[in-house]
Amino acid sequence: MYDRWYTEQIEINRRAEEAARQAAAQKESLAGQTEELKKTLASQNDLFKQMQEKISASPTTDGVLGTTELKAQVKYDSQGRPIRNNYLSMLGDGGKLKDQFSFASKIGPGVNLDQSALSEIRNRAMSQGPSAWAQLAQQQQQLQEQSGLDNAARGSVQAQNQAYNSLRSRGGLSAGQRERMAMQGQRDLMNQTQGVRGQGAQDRLKISLQDQQSKDQMLSQLPQADMAAANFAQSQRAYSNDAQKFDLNNAMNDVRGFNAYQADGYGKAMQEWGAAKTADAQARASGGGGKK
Repeated sequence: MYDRWYTEQIEINRRAEEAARQAAAQKESLAGQTEELKKTLASQNDLFKQMQEKISASPTTDGVLGTTELKAQVKYDSQGRPIRNNYLSMLGDGGKLKDQFSFASKIGPGVNLDQSALSEIRNRAMSQGPSAWAQLAQQQQQLQEQSGLDNAARGSVQAQNQAYNSLRSRGGLSAGQRERMAMQGQRDLMNQTQGVRGQGAQDRLKISLQDQQSKDQMLSQLPQADMAAANFAQSQRAYSNDAQKFDLNNAMNDVRGFNAYQADGYGKAMQEWGAAKTADAQARASGGGGKK
């Protein structure tokens, strides 16, 4: 019986020692994890401080409006009271936005569309009578027609001379034959002349038709060209109007901000004035109550 009790005691002691060893091991492990956590937190804090120092040393700048992110600078008077900062306005002299805040001042002057070519097309399309091209073409046609008439006359003379020579070689030329040949030559020359003049009339008619067709084509294109010029001018006006609206909105926002700034200053001044009056009244009442 004693042996059994002794054996149980030994087992209990062994389990107690094992539990103590496990507790010591867990404590050591927990201590190591705690130390690692402390190191991690310290490293993160150092990194956060470095980031804050970089941000403080390099303020962000907006390149569009030229504004800079600044920390609030509160000033105090000799009695330790905070001094109200001045209002920072985007407006310059005359109530207009300063150039660095104005969008309209950056778009530059509008583009003047050169409409000289359009005016020339309009003048040609709506002109009366033959155009300069038609006049030159008619002059060239008249020269060609005159050349054709001259060629017909020379050809008629040459044909009569050949006929005369042919008859002389065969026995002579009578007066009647000469007269008949001359009349036939005149008829042939007249026919050739009428043919040349008829062709000239057709050529002149073609020139007039081509000239009028060119005018009609230019006239049909005028509405589209006028509309394109009008749309260009309208787009410029719309772009300029948008820029002016942008500036006007900013100017109005600045005025509203200044009015709110003034109203806030007036409210705070009234509060201080009221507090001073109340304190003065209380001091008077307290001083008056002490006298009998």
